Amino acid sequence: MSKSKKSDILVLGNGISRKELDLHKLKEKYIIYGCNALWRDFAPDILFVVDDNMLSEVHSSSYCKVHKVVSPCKYICSEAKIISIEGKWKKWNCGSLAVLYACQKNPENVYLAGFDVKYSNGKYKNIYAGTAHYANQNSVEQWHVVEAEINQLTYCFCEFPEINFYRLYENNIPEWESISNLTHITTDI
Repeated sequence: MSKSKKSDILVLGNGISRKELDLHKLKEKYIIYGCNALWRDFAPDILFVVDDNMLSEVHSSSYCKVHKVVSPCKYICSEAKIISIEGKWKKWNCGSLAVLYACQKNPENVYLAGFDVKYSNGKYKNIYAGTAHYANQNSVEQWHVVEAEINQLTYCFCEFPEINFYRLYENNIPEWESISNLTHITTDI
């Protein structure tokens, strides 16, 4: 989408569909929110971490002394901005939390890349699979995590109808077919 403006937010999940994206080039066009281990390869404008072990890794590296990190985890990284999450879920999926935070900034457009929800044939597919704090590639996908991500993203799409959402992935998810402010795109963003 070439019409983006720097106030548009791109949320990067860690699904394998984002593997070929040039993140440095995208940073010129978007405000970028990233998730968990993304910091190992790229520094987004804000890194979101929901796992205690991952936040401990980020803290040990001193990444959060130089970069902005947001987390609901307490007592692990004093430099991280700790947020509390209101709502019907006690724990948010990292990508969903980043999308919710983006929505609260009131952008016109939110782009999602690396959100490969439900299209992995029951296998775990993540760019960081097999590394610290991640399951091995092709492990059995945890359906309660997939369902939580679908439900939490659905909440964001419906709770913020004035925001245009663009998901970089060729397949639609049945639960999202009737959501009018969500468009699936297959072209470069």
